[in-house]
Amino acid sequence: MKYVKVNGNLQIEISYINKFETHTTHHVLVLGYKYYKNIYIETYCLLKEDIKIFRFDRIQKCKDLKTGKEIDLHDHINSLNPEDYLSYRFSEILTILYFIIKEDADDQCGKEKRMVIREYIQKLIPNKEITLNNIDVALKKNNVLSSIMGFKVFFGKYKNNTTDLISLIQCCRDIIHNHPLEKEIIEYLKKKEKQFNEFTKFRHANIAAA
Repeated sequence: MKYVKVNGNLQIEISYINKFETHTTHHVLVLGYKYYKNIYIETYCLLKEDIKIFRFDRIQKCKDLKTGKEIDLHDHINSLNPEDYLSYRFSEILTILYFIIKEDADDQCGKEKRMVIREYIQKLIPNKEITLNNIDVALKKNNVLSSIMGFKVFFGKYKNNTTDLISLIQCCRDIIHNHPLEKEIIEYLKKKEKQFNEFTKFRHANIAAA
């Protein structure tokens, strides 16, 4: 587990949904972030005067208590520790992409591919401060797949939304050149894209018929 302490006085209102799907609201002071499988936010409850820990992906909405404005905690975490934030938030994506570029990760070709990955990640989180070094560190923090079978299994588990899936497939295509398993990976990506398109047509047909 890694812990990142927050300096300052960020007081926020959190709209939260727990594992029982109960919605609650909390006024807290942010103390830090913990990374262990998920991202957790450690806080001091201003009402109960006690430490409370929230799972990050269960926070529905967040508001700055001083300004009353909604804030994006993703941006806050990223500004504190971009490599850890990237490696935890995009663990599946980075594991998939690193499998494709690891053969030449340290040469000029690898640098060009990492720049493609950076552009792709920046579309997912519009943070222009992400550096190539951030991407390098984050890529190597995740699982290292050792075989094409591992790649297929991991890709098959990817459960992000459908728009992201197509973007991920395109990013893979953009960086696949010179990979020793290029042909097999390309064929697999075609298969995944076809499955996605068929599923999308089926879903739209059901919506239209409803």
